[in-house]
Amino acid sequence: MSVEHRARGYAMQQDIHTLIFACNTDGCNNVTTLKRIINALTLTENLNELESLLAPGSYPSFTEQKSCLNISNATTTNQCTPGASSMSNCVGCQIQMKSNIFCAQCAPRFSIRIDDYMLRSKIFFFDNRTQIENIELFCRVKGCNALSSIDKIRQASTLEFNFDKFFNGTFPSSSSGHVLQTINIYLIMFIIIIGQRFHRYNSII
Repeated sequence: MSVEHRARGYAMQQDIHTLIFACNTDGCNNVTTLKRIINALTLTENLNELESLLAPGSYPSFTEQKSCLNISNATTTNQCTPGASSMSNCVGCQIQMKSNIFCAQCAPRFSIRIDDYMLRSKIFFFDNRTQIENIELFCRVKGCNALSSIDKIRQASTLEFNFDKFFNGTFPSSSSGHVLQTINIYLIMFIIIIGQRFHRYNSII
């Protein structure tokens, strides 16, 4: 049986860290394992320094469509989120990088309102000690989805997991079936307008 442990939190103008891990037997998401995971994590972030990439929620209608970078190294269409079908349908710039695939384009009009955001996530796999990184940015500032924005998000945050430090600790044997499969960590930043003040939400999942 797959067991998923979730810890979530939201608060105004403070950092919130959330961790999701999955394992394959009941009871494997115990407190001891969670503590060892946290102890093996290296997490730092200073996304506040990237505020210039994000527009506040009450930002006027987007008028910088032509400034959005439109480039991709994807080899199939399903590797990128569909972009805006026309300039009139473009509500902002967006860029996503997953592993070595990047997609930058005009963002289409969404069915719900979306404020500017940036997100960084990593999935860690225990069987082969590999990881998958995902970085996303939706923004309404001129030229904000440049490839350099991906580097800025990386430089402003650290998401690392020390497999050796984790496995060197006490851990139930594989014969007991307590095998941790993946760890998902997300670093996300929203700017939301409340009245005349913007409130920043930072979250790790």
